[in-house]
Amino acid sequence: MEELLINTPPDVYTAGREEMEALLQEGFIQSYQPYARNGLAILVPAANPADTRGLQDLGRPGVRVAMPNPAYEGVGRLIVKALEKAGGPELVKQVMEEKVASGETYLTRIHHRETINLLRDDLSDVGPVWLSEAIYQQNLGKSLDYVPIPPEHDVIGQYFIAHVDKTSRHPAAAKKFIDFMTGDTARKIYAGYGFLTGM
Repeated sequence: MEELLINTPPDVYTAGREEMEALLQEGFIQSYQPYARNGLAILVPAANPADTRGLQDLGRPGVRVAMPNPAYEGVGRLIVKALEKAGGPELVKQVMEEKVASGETYLTRIHHRETINLLRDDLSDVGPVWLSEAIYQQNLGKSLDYVPIPPEHDVIGQYFIAHVDKTSRHPAAAKKFIDFMTGDTARKIYAGYGFLTGM
C-alpha cells in the first residue's frame, strides 16, 4: 500500500484524544476541544447471511471479520474494548489472534473503504465500524445493513478539533471553522448523520 502524503501545512486538525495529546506534547497545538461523539455498530450484507446478532458472533468459527487494525485506526482500539465488554479477553483473543492467524479476521488499514468492499464482494461476513458509517451505508439502500451494539457493550468515541498553531497560515479562518464545528448548527448536522449529541 502506498503512503498518502499531503504537503499543505494544516490550519486545523481533527482526531481522537490520543492523537491530540501527542500533538499537544509535541507543541503543534496549544489546546483541543470536542465537537462530536460516535458509537459502534456491526456492518453486514443486507441479508445478514452469517445471522450476526452481536459482537459475540464475531468469534464464531466460519464468520469472516473485516476488522479495523488497532495499530493504525483509533476505531479499531475502541472495537477491541467493545469485544472485551461483550465476551471478555477470550473473545478478543478469538477475533484478534486466532482468527487473524486463520485468515478469518482481515485487518484493514482504511476500514471505511475496505470493509465496505469486502462485504459487498462476499469476502467478509461482518465489519464492526462507527455507527454513523453503518447508518450511512444502510441509507444508501443498496446492499448493506447493520446490527446495533447494545449500550452495555458499546464504546463511545469522541472527536476533537484543534488549531495547529505551529503550521497555521490562516489563523482567523481556522478560528471561524472551529467555532462553527463546536457550535449548535454543526452539532445538529452531525446528529442528522447518526452521531451522538452532547459532549
